[in-house]
Amino acid sequence: MNKYIKLQYGLRLFLIGLISLLLRALPVSGQEIGYYNFEDFTLAHKQGVPAVYSMFQDTTGVLWFGSTNGIYRYDGSKIYEFEKPWKTLLGKTNYSFLQAANGDVIIGSDYSICRFDIRKNTVHLIVHLNRVFNDRSCYYPLCFDKKGQLWFVVSGKGIGCYNGKTVQWKQLPNPICPGQVGKINDAYYDPSTDNVYISNFTNYKTAVFNLNSYTIELDSTHLTYSFKRIGNKLYRIFSNEVLSVDLSDGTRERFKPAIRLETPITPLYSKSVIVDNSWIWISFLDGILPFNYKQRTFGKAFGYEGDTKSNRIKHISALFRDREGNIWVCTETNGIKTLNLSQVVRFQHLMDFESSGNIVMDIVTVNDSLLLVSPLMSPPQLVNIYTNKHIPLLVPESAQKGTCNETRINATTILVSRQDGALFSFDTRKLELRKLLSPFGGIQRVFVLPITGEIIVYNGAKLFKCRFAKGKLKILKSTTPEFFSENVLFNPFTQHIYFGNQEKCIEIDAVNLRESRKLLPFFGSFIDYAWDRKKNLWLATRSGLMHYDSHFRLTEVFNTTNGLNNDVIYSIHPNADTSYFYLSTNLGISSFSLSDKKIMNYGLSDGLLESEHNGSASAADLKGNYYFGNINGITVFKESIREPLSIIPFLIIQGINAHDTNAKEYTNPNFLDRIELFPEDDALDLKFSLLSTSSPAKLFYSYKIEGIDKDFYHTSSAVAVRISKPSPGTYTLILRGATGTGPFVEKRIKLIVHAPFYLKWWFIIPLVLVFHFFVYMAIKQIIRNRVQKKQKEIEKERLLFEQKSQIARELHDNVGARLSMMLNTMDWIGKKPRVEQQDISEIRENTRDVIQGLRDAIWVMDKTQVSTEELFDKIKYYSNQFVRKSDVRLLFNEVVHIPFSLTTAEALNIFRIVQESLNNAIKYADTELFEISLDYIGDTGILLKVIDHGAGFDPAIVFHGHGINNMRSRAKEINASLNIMSLPGKGTTIEIGLNKG
Repeated sequence: MNKYIKLQYGLRLFLIGLISLLLRALPVSGQEIGYYNFEDFTLAHKQGVPAVYSMFQDTTGVLWFGSTNGIYRYDGSKIYEFEKPWKTLLGKTNYSFLQAANGDVIIGSDYSICRFDIRKNTVHLIVHLNRVFNDRSCYYPLCFDKKGQLWFVVSGKGIGCYNGKTVQWKQLPNPICPGQVGKINDAYYDPSTDNVYISNFTNYKTAVFNLNSYTIELDSTHLTYSFKRIGNKLYRIFSNEVLSVDLSDGTRERFKPAIRLETPITPLYSKSVIVDNSWIWISFLDGILPFNYKQRTFGKAFGYEGDTKSNRIKHISALFRDREGNIWVCTETNGIKTLNLSQVVRFQHLMDFESSGNIVMDIVTVNDSLLLVSPLMSPPQLVNIYTNKHIPLLVPESAQKGTCNETRINATTILVSRQDGALFSFDTRKLELRKLLSPFGGIQRVFVLPITGEIIVYNGAKLFKCRFAKGKLKILKSTTPEFFSENVLFNPFTQHIYFGNQEKCIEIDAVNLRESRKLLPFFGSFIDYAWDRKKNLWLATRSGLMHYDSHFRLTEVFNTTNGLNNDVIYSIHPNADTSYFYLSTNLGISSFSLSDKKIMNYGLSDGLLESEHNGSASAADLKGNYYFGNINGITVFKESIREPLSIIPFLIIQGINAHDTNAKEYTNPNFLDRIELFPEDDALDLKFSLLSTSSPAKLFYSYKIEGIDKDFYHTSSAVAVRISKPSPGTYTLILRGATGTGPFVEKRIKLIVHAPFYLKWWFIIPLVLVFHFFVYMAIKQIIRNRVQKKQKEIEKERLLFEQKSQIARELHDNVGARLSMMLNTMDWIGKKPRVEQQDISEIRENTRDVIQGLRDAIWVMDKTQVSTEELFDKIKYYSNQFVRKSDVRLLFNEVVHIPFSLTTAEALNIFRIVQESLNNAIKYADTELFEISLDYIGDTGILLKVIDHGAGFDPAIVFHGHGINNMRSRAKEINASLNIMSLPGKGTTIEIGLNKG
C-alpha cells in the first residue's frame, strides 16, 4: 500500500513537472505576424510599418513592443499580435509596461490599465475612466509598493492605487487640480524612501510623490524625459543635459554635451538605455548621444541631421536593451533596427581632425594604449585609444608635411618613411620622432625580414638591404632588378621578393638580393596583398579579391557577385590569428572569413564614420581591436562582436491600394490576411519587399494569383505590382521573396473579388421570379384575351341568334298574322261572285301594313348598337304615320342628348311596346292627344312615357289582356320595367324604364 502511494505521488510530481515544462514551451498566444528586421535598408514606409514607442522584456524573456498599431510580443523567433477582443481593452497608443512579482504584466495605454496573466495568457481590465473624461487619458503604471499595491497615474485625473480589488484616488494638494496632470514619460520608484519620481507630471515639471504621506514636490526647473539609477545615483535625462542626483545626500551634478547639436536632444518618446557598465545611451528624435557616467563625459552623437558624416537614423521613438545585450532601436518610419546601437559600440569614432582635407594615410600601434597616425596634410600624431586625446609629439620640421608610411622594424622602433625620401625613426618607449639620413631618394616600399630583422627598401630603381642600429640606418647591400615595377610582393615565409607585370615576373632572394628564378606572369596591377596561414597569396585589386595557391595559380576571385560591397579593394588587413581578412573599400569595410568564405559588409548604417577608407590606414592592438583610417578620422572595430544578431528574413507589404474613384487605401497592410475587391475597383496596386541582412541587389521576388496564373512572375527589385481585377471569386495571392542563397519567404493573402449586385443571388433570384411572374401574367393575359375574344364571338353569335329569333318572331307574330289574314280575306273574296272596291282597298291596306311591319322588323338588323336619338326618331316617324288619317295630335318631349346606346333587342322591344300602346289607344281610348317623352333615370337609365288623354280603363278588368301581357313579356325580355297607370275617363300612362348600369 505504501509503495502504491509513493508511486502515485511520484507520478503526480512527474505530471506536474511535465505540465510546467510544456507551459514554458508554449509560444505566446495570439496571431503570428512575423519578425521585423530593417537591417541594411532605408525603407521608410509608414503604410506598412507601425512606429514602436516603447519596449519591455518580461521574466520569461518575451519582448513586448508598444506601437501605433497595438502591442506585439516577440518570443525569440516570431512576433505575435493580440487578438481583437483584447486589443480593444489594451487601447491604441501610449503604452507602458510594469511587471508584478508573480510575473503578470501591467499594461498602461490611452484607454486603460490592464493586467496580462502570463500563465493563462488572458487580459483583465483594472482601471478604465473614459466614461468620466471626454478626451482620452494616458494611463501609466508607476510601481508596486511594499504591500503589493499598484500605483498609477492617469493624465487629467491624478494618482491612484489599486489593492487588487478596488481603485482609490489620492487627493492632490493645492494648487494642483486633476485637469493639470499630464501624460507621463517615465517613472522611478525608490523603495528605501517610498518616493516615486514622475516625469512630465504637470506643466512639464518633474514630481516626487511619497506613497506614505501622499505629498508631491514639483521640480519646475527642468523637464525630465527619463530616469536611470546606477548605484546610489539617479540620472535624470533632460532636453539638453544630464543631471545626477545622489540619493544618499541629495548632491546634484549637471553634465552638458561639449559639442553643439544642430538638432536639440529631445527624447520625446524614448527612454535612455544602459549599454554596458560605462555608458548611458540617450536617444533623441533624430539621433543617439552616449554618456559615460564613469568618466562623466559625453561621447560623439550620431545619427542626427547636423551630423553630416553619418546621417542615417531618423525619428527614433524608443531604445531598449534586452537581457542578452542586444540593442533595439525603434523608429517611427523605418521600423525596428536590431544592430545599429551594438555596431556603434563595435565601430567607435576614435578621433576627428580639424582640417577637412586631413585624410588618415597610415596607422601603426605603438603599444596597448597609443597609436601613431599620419594624416595627409599634417605631421604624424600620437593618439590615446582610451581617452581619444592627442599626445604632444615633437616633430622635426621636415616631417611637418607630406604623406608618411609607418613600418614597425622591432619592438621599440617604428620607421616612418615618406615618398620624397625623408626617413624618421620613432622610439615607442621615449615617444620621440627623429630624422634619419636617407640615401634612398624616394621610398616606395619597406619590408622587414622576420628572421634577421634586416630592412629591405625599394625606391623604384634599386633594392637596398639595411640594418637599423643605435638610431642609425646602415646600408648592407644593394641591387638593381632586371626591370622596374610598382607591383612588388614580399613573401615573409620564403623571404622572396617578386617584381611583376602582365608580361613577366622575377623572384629575388631578399636575404642575398639575388634573382633566384623567372616565373610566368601570374599577377598584374594590384593595390594591396596578404598571405594566409597556408602560405597562399591574396591580392586586393580593382576587380575584387584574388586567391592564389602556393604555386601562384589563380584559384578563386571574390567580388560583388560573391557578396562584397565593391569590386575595388584598397587594403587587406589580417586579424591576429589570420582567420579573417578585413577589406577596405570606398563603401565601407568587409570582413572575409578564410574558413567558410563568409562575407560581412559594414557601412554608415553600422556605425562607421565614413564609407571611404584609405588602403594602408589599418592597424590592430593586442586586445583584438582594429583601427581603420578614413576621411577626417579613425574608426575602431571590435572583432569580438563581429557577428550580427540572427535575423529571420521577413516579407513585408509596404502598401495596398484598390483603385477606384475614391482610391480606398488599406491601413497597416502588412497585417492583412485578405484583400477584397469591389465592383467599383478596377485594379489592385501592391508593393512588397523582403527585409533581411542581405544587400537589396541580391534579393529576388515573385508573385502569382493561384487559380489564374500558372507560373510565377519574377523580378529582382522591390515589387510594385498592378493586378487587373479578375472575374468574381476567391483566389490566393502568393508573394515570395528570396535572398541569393537562402530559401524563399512566402506570404499568402486571400483575394476576394466581389461580384456586382446584378450577379448576386439575392438579386438574380428575385429577378428570375419577377421575370417568370411577368411571363406568367403575359401568358395569362393572352389566354384571357383569347377567352374574351371567344366570349365576344359567342356573344355576337348569341345576339345574332337572338336577332334572328326576334325577327322570326316578329315575322311570325306580325307579318305572318297579317299575311294569314290577307290570305283568308282573299279566299273569302274569291268565293264572292263579285269583288268589290272595298275589298281591294282592304287588301291594299293590309299589304302596306305587312311591308311596314317588315321595315320595322329589319331597321335594326344592320346595327349592333342603336342610339336613343335614333330610337326616338323612329318612334316619332311611326307615330306620325300612324295618326296621319285621324284627328289625334302628337306631343313629343325629348332630352337633347343621352350618352349611351341600346342594343338592337332593347330598341326593337321598346319600339314594339310603344307600337302596341298606340294601337290600343287608337282602338279603345278615343283620344285626341298623345304625349310621348324620353328622359334620364339617374346616370345610366332612360324613361319612356306614352300618355293618351282618352277614355282610360279599369286596370282590374283589362289589366291581364292579351295586348298588355304582350307588352310585359317584351319588357321582361330586356330587363326593363313596365308601369301601366289608367283610370276610367282619365286616360292612360305607360312608363318603360331601362337601366343600363
